[in-house]
Amino acid sequence: MGNEKDPSKHANDFLNKNVEQKNVATIKEVNSKIDIKNNYIYSVDDAYTGNPDNLLGEVYLVKSKNGKIPTSLNDENVSYERFAEHVRCKVDEKSKQTPILRNSIIVDKNLSLSVNFLSYLSAELRHNDFFSLMVYDQATGVAEKDSWLIGLKQWKDENIEIMKDESVFCIFAIKSYVQKNVIRKKYVKYEGKGKGGCYGININGELSTSTEEYSLDIRFGFEPAIIKSFPKPIENNSVLQNVDEIRMLSKGTKNIGKNEVFLKEKLGNKPINAEKITQRELIKALNCTILSKLIKK
Repeated sequence: MGNEKDPSKHANDFLNKNVEQKNVATIKEVNSKIDIKNNYIYSVDDAYTGNPDNLLGEVYLVKSKNGKIPTSLNDENVSYERFAEHVRCKVDEKSKQTPILRNSIIVDKNLSLSVNFLSYLSAELRHNDFFSLMVYDQATGVAEKDSWLIGLKQWKDENIEIMKDESVFCIFAIKSYVQKNVIRKKYVKYEGKGKGGCYGININGELSTSTEEYSLDIRFGFEPAIIKSFPKPIENNSVLQNVDEIRMLSKGTKNIGKNEVFLKEKLGNKPINAEKITQRELIKALNCTILSKLIKK
């Protein structure tokens, strides 16, 4: 008994001699093989499965999730809120296509956590689990250009107040979409315990087995067209032009009059509240951390 081979090692040795090895995909392979676009946002939305063209023109408000100001759509502080009024537009019929098989890939937990498109799978994966995915582009659509431009102008004219709302840091509408159908099957690394599964594949040189049925996931990717951009932070370089200006400001409150004139000029002659401004506050103002407190509204 002591000389008996470990069942998992015996199975792996046989597998590597006779069965083609499949490796967990890299992030680069995920993006290329299943055509993941970096400028798209991917989500689940069962309401549009029957007619995904209705996604076109949907408007989303970008707000703060935890009180911190977001700076991009990928910011962890972003909270999306669907807006009632759509950008009224038509789908460009030429943009539609028949289903396309993109490719098949192997996914583990680490990969699912590294790729936004795959993140929904992470909750169902443990350390020795894998998903074999087959990905189809089931449907695509792009807003027709003329109707989009007309609809966008109408939306802006009709929603001036929400454009001015300071709690809304960004607004975007869906200009194009892709519906991806993901057929997946789960595999578990074979460790020589129990009877194993009915089917086995060679993943990273080791046997993984599965008895589970195939399942289908529907994911939508959409291209955000920005209607209201994130506020641009004022960088030091946009305020200060050379070392002499930095030295002048660093002199602090003794030269507050001169500093105030300088700041007014650099900030479009907006009035500066010069009461109780310290040297540190001036420097912080240039770094935008308390600039709003220094500019009178």
